[in-house]
Formats: sequence, C-alpha cells, structure tokens
Amino acid sequence: MGKRADGLLVSPGSVRTAWTNEVNDAMRARGLAILFTAGLTACGHVYHERPSRYADARIQQGKDDFERGDRDAALAHYEAAAAQGDPFGEYKAAQLHAGGPRAGRDEERAVTLLRSAISKRSAIRPQAQALLARLIADDAPGEALRLFREADAGGADVPPGTMARLLIDQGFDAEAEPWLVEGRQQDDIVALRLSIERALATGARPDAKRYGTELAAVYQDLHNREGETWAAWELARLYDDGNALPRDVDEAIRWYEVAAEAGEVRAIRRLTRGFLQGHDGLPIDGTAGRRWGERGVAVGDVASTAYLGRALLTGEPLPRDPARGEALLQSAAAAGHTAAMTDLGRAYLAGDPLPRDVDLGLRLLQEAADAGNASALTSLGWAYWNGDGVAANPEQARALMRQAQALGHPSADRFFELFG
Repeated sequence: MGKRADGLLVSPGSVRTAWTNEVNDAMRARGLAILFTAGLTACGHVYHERPSRYADARIQQGKDDFERGDRDAALAHYEAAAAQGDPFGEYKAAQLHAGGPRAGRDEERAVTLLRSAISKRSAIRPQAQALLARLIADDAPGEALRLFREADAGGADVPPGTMARLLIDQGFDAEAEPWLVEGRQQDDIVALRLSIERALATGARPDAKRYGTELAAVYQDLHNREGETWAAWELARLYDDGNALPRDVDEAIRWYEVAAEAGEVRAIRRLTRGFLQGHDGLPIDGTAGRRWGERGVAVGDVASTAYLGRALLTGEPLPRDPARGEALLQSAAAAGHTAAMTDLGRAYLAGDPLPRDVDLGLRLLQEAADAGNASALTSLGWAYWNGDGVAANPEQARALMRQAQALGHPSADRFFELFG
C-alpha cells in the first residue's frame, strides 16, 4: 500500500493520509483530486456539469501549468476562474494556497475560497468540505467534524486519522474506532500516533511497539522515496523517545544527522545541545557538537548559538575561548535567550572568565529571572545571600530561592536544606 503524508484529496483508489504542517509537497500533481470543471448557470447558486467555457479553459490552463511545475501560473488561472464564482476554480486555488512550501501558503485565502465553494451545489462540494475541515480542525474542531461527516456522506476522501482525533477529542470514542482501524490499514500517520498513545495509556506495550514499527516504516518511506526531510526528524524522535520503540540512541543520532544535513533546524539544535552537554542521554562529543553548533549559528538558530557560546565560555567540552563565547552569548541574549543571559550574567558577576562587571552581571541575571529562568533566580538568590555585588539581604535571597524551587531547580532545594 502506498504511503503519503500530504493530506490532500487524492484520486479514487489512492491512499488517504494525515494532514501534516511540515509537508512541503502538498500540491504535487499526482496527489491532486481528479480535475472537475463546471459553469455558473442562471439558476442562482446551483451548478451543473455543463462547463462554462471561460472557467473550463482557465482551469485546464492551470492544470497544464501545474504539471509543468509552474505553480504561480497555475494559481493565477485558478484564481481567475474563482473570480467568476466558479466553485471548481475556487477549490483548485484553495488547494494551492493551502499546500506547498510553508512560506508560500495562504491558508486564510484558502479558507475563504473553500467557504465560497461550499455555499454552492456542485460536484466538488464534498471535496471542498473535506479540505476546509482539515484547515480548521485545530481552531474549530466542532465545525471540522461536521464538515468531515458531510464530506464522507458525499463520497469525499476523509483522512481517517484526523477524523478519529476529532471524534476522540469530542467524546465519540466508539465512533472513532473504525476510523483508527482504517487509518492503520492505510498507514495514516495521525492514526498510528493516536493508536500508539492509546496503547501506551492502557499498558498495551506490544500493540504500541507494533504501531511504532509501522510508523517508523512510514517515516522511512517518506524520507527515502519522497525526500521528506521532516520525516527523518520524526523518525529520530521515535527512536530517541523510547516510548513506542525501545530507545536506540545510535539510530536516533543517525536520523537526526540526516535531518540536520538537509537543513532541519530542530535536528541541528538537538545535536548541538546533545553533543555539547550530554543532554537527554546523547554522548558528549565536542568535535561533533562544535560542528553542529557552528551550523546552527550559520542558519541563525538562537538556541544553538547559546549552546555553543556556553561551551566556549566554560571550556566544557571545548577548549575555552572566552572572546568567541562572549560574542555568541551576547547575540543569543540580545534575541531573548534567557539561558544565555544567565551564563553571561554569572561570568560578569564572578569575573571569570570575563572581566568583572557587577552591574551588567546583575542586570542580565535580573532580566533572565524576570522571564522565569530558574538558574538565574538561584544565582541572584546566592548573590543576595552572600552580598556578592549587592547588599546582603537574606529575605530577598529566600524569596528568590522559593521562586526557583517552585520551578523545580535542585540548587534551591539544596539552599533550604542548608539554611532553612
């Protein structure tokens, strides 16, 4: 059975799969619905199969342009047909607005076009209902469920995983079960994820492992056959989490690196922090951590910049380079990264390894503490307790440590163990 993740309506017999925000090929021609054409007649909002010559010509031109890979030209033709009130043009334009690279999407326009198409009786109405339901499922789940039910009754292709999720969220668990079964049979990502969650919640680990194995195969197929880089990230997370599948750090790293090489920023960030800090069980590897950290800096990832800056400032696990570490942390702090503010504030307040600057150090720590950084709260707490750069104030120190303790910081627990 084929595996796809674009979430679009597909021609009869094709697989229905989950609507996924990360998918970047949602408008591939082979995943589009069968092209319908129709014309506006004099009968109010009732459309018949007799085509309007103008709309039919523009829609056909749009189809031809899309098959040649000219998405913009195709969209212009579909919008021209939509401007004449043609529901088929509205639907086709909505498909292009709703899919493709994230930067080029205009879901608000897609929703407007689909609502107009749905207001008219036409052969495309069920498909328009299904696509609209996908777009509004998160913001208007009740309306989305109603639209999916109507689309299903009208013969449109409804993604079983998304349908099951809406039913479960709204308390229709029994009605959701057949959709989950169908979704698993069709390698629907949302259905498999839901099945894993439900299996884990009931302690059915063998079922969770089976569904996890199936989901891993879907992700591998999407990456290897379709070139979907987001699927490599999801596969890495599946091996890293150790929930549905036994944790396999080596396999997780392998897929994180595949995703990172393709430019997936989340994977770059995970590798940088993992290799530099041993975060979440990844092995410390300064060489690899620096390589991915520099990649993160190059693409403007604030968190990766902060992780690399900290490693260079502290000399763990990299050779100490205070000047470069300070510059990187300043960049991340300027972008609002509270951990970078905290690292810099501590270094300035201590005068190690940076020149001592008490005022700047306290200001940075206070700014991070105000933003809820627990480490900054404990650093300020110790400063007030010890009178480091400020007048000693035990009550203020305890107040700061209580805030940090509420956020779960172990240093605050140690403070109260020692001083009550």
